[in-house]
Amino acid sequence: MDQPTTRTIDEWDYAVPDRKLTDSEKKRFSGTMEYWYPPLSKISNVKTPQTEWVNLKTVKIEPGTIHEMTSATYDMEELREAVKRIGLPAFIRTDMTSSIKESDTMKIESLSQTELQKCAGQAIKYNRNWAEVPFSSLVVREWLDIEHYFTVWGGKKVGVEIRFFTSGSTVESWCFDWNPEEIRPDTNNWKEDYQKTKDIAKENVEEVLPKAQAVANKFKDYGTGSWSVDFVRTTNGEWYCTDMAPRKQSQVCHEPFTLV
Repeated sequence: MDQPTTRTIDEWDYAVPDRKLTDSEKKRFSGTMEYWYPPLSKISNVKTPQTEWVNLKTVKIEPGTIHEMTSATYDMEELREAVKRIGLPAFIRTDMTSSIKESDTMKIESLSQTELQKCAGQAIKYNRNWAEVPFSSLVVREWLDIEHYFTVWGGKKVGVEIRFFTSGSTVESWCFDWNPEEIRPDTNNWKEDYQKTKDIAKENVEEVLPKAQAVANKFKDYGTGSWSVDFVRTTNGEWYCTDMAPRKQSQVCHEPFTLV
C-alpha cells in the first residue's frame, strides 16, 4: 500500500466499522495516521520512524449468528513485504491507535506466518475491542531502541519523552507524559529513576522545541490547528516524533509546563 494522501473525511476508506460513521466517530478522523503522518514526514528537521502501510478490508466474524461482529483482514504477503522493507524487529499498530501497555505483543521479531498473525491480530483486536474507534490500515514501523532507565507493567520501557501542545503556530506547553500515580513499576527504586528520566526530558526541551515549532507551523491549518506532538529519544541521542493527536483527543497531562 502506498503512503496515504487522504485529506478529507469523505475520502476515508475505513475498514471498521462496516456502517456510516456517527458524528462522534467522524470527529476522530484527524487522529488517524492517514491524516497526519504524510505532512509530518515531509518536515525536514523532524525525524520519524520508517513507516509502511498495509491495506485492511472489512470481514464478518461468525456472520448470521448472535455472535456476529465486524473486524478486519489483510493480505499476508503484503504484510510480510512491508516488514521486510522496514527490517526486524518492527512495530505494528493500526492507523488510529496503539498501546504502550501492549507494545511487546505488537513487536514483530520474525517473518513467520505465526508471528505476523499474532502481532497484526493483537493490533486489530486492541483497536476494535479496547479503543473502539474507526480504523482503515495496519501500519508497520521501525522499532526504536529508546533511552530508558526503568520499566513498568512487566517490562514496558518508560522512555525519555516530551509531549508538546500546540495551538495554531504557537507551541504553548510541554509535559513528561507519565503519571506516577497510574503506572505499575517493576522495581522498588523506580521513583529515583522516574525523576531522572523526567529531568533528562526537561533538560532537552530547548533542543527539541525547534522541531515542535516546525510541526506547529506545518499543522496550524490542519484540523482545529491544536495538536499534541510526542517526541522520544533513542539510545544514540536522536529525537523522533512518534505520534500526534488532535489536542482534544489527547490525554490531559498531569503536570504541564507552560512555554508562553
